[in-house]
Amino acid sequence: MVRILLFASLRDIVGAGQIEVAVREDMPASRLIELLEEEHPALKRYRSVIRIAVNQEYASPDAVVRPGDEVALFPPVSGGARWSS
Repeated sequence: MVRILLFASLRDIVGAGQIEVAVREDMPASRLIELLEEEHPALKRYRSVIRIAVNQEYASPDAVVRPGDEVALFPPVSGGARWSS
């Protein structure tokens, strides 16, 4: 199993902030995302901009994910504090 943490709009699409996916062998993080897209097609629009972390370290889409890993997926984020005078 791989524990997947989802944030912001990704969490809204999936309907949960955390899910587990059965993984029997090592695979690239991009393949794990493809598996999620099969169940949640709305995730596809974020494919090119999702930030990935594997075991709390930012990773590329080709990073290897193994059973027992924790993967966090972040959509693009914008905004910040606005100061007015």
